[in-house]
Amino acid sequence: MPRWDSWVEDLPSPPSDLVHPGCAVGRALAGVVDTGSPGLIMLAGPALGAARVLSDAGWIPVSAMPFMVRSISPSDPDERVRRLGMAGLDELRVLFEKAFGMPSRVAQLALPNVAASDAPDADPDVAVWGLYEGDEMVSGVATVKVGDSICVWSMSTNPARQQRGYGRRLLVGVLAHAANEGARRCLLLATPSGDALYRSMGFTVMEHWQISQSSRTGG
Repeated sequence: MPRWDSWVEDLPSPPSDLVHPGCAVGRALAGVVDTGSPGLIMLAGPALGAARVLSDAGWIPVSAMPFMVRSISPSDPDERVRRLGMAGLDELRVLFEKAFGMPSRVAQLALPNVAASDAPDADPDVAVWGLYEGDEMVSGVATVKVGDSICVWSMSTNPARQQRGYGRRLLVGVLAHAANEGARRCLLLATPSGDALYRSMGFTVMEHWQISQSSRTGG
């Protein structure tokens, strides 16, 4: 799960990685290769100037996604939107696999154990959330808090339950919780299927991120 820190911190001067973006891209590439798992690398801003580092390593651009922002303010939470523990996290991973057609190992990387509220090594800044209809989780999402920003990741809705407003209801509820705990803006990457929803909710595009994958691993 991305930490997003370099996008939301107000720095007095550019960090060295932005002065020499090729170094940052090279380190990101090495980190992905070291995991031994398929991965994606996203480039934006000054790092786009170092895209050749990826192409020389056999990575190819596959798409671009808008990076979006919206201000949020405190409001009444929706009781159907709940923060998840380990049992709920397992449910959300299954939902993620169905929604994105991803294998379970990718779901575990995108939704790590530290996001569960009752995990022994729980990260207080990372959370997973579910929207329930009765006892059924119909939509879920992960969030990362950085300063006064909440960053949304891996938003998933049961394919059999899509086009019923569940994604909107989930996001409204999660942002209410976040704003009530001090967050003042939300950041996210919009997939093609989610772009219209986010725009209708007042999100605006800050920039576009170029996404690349390895041509050698296919993932």
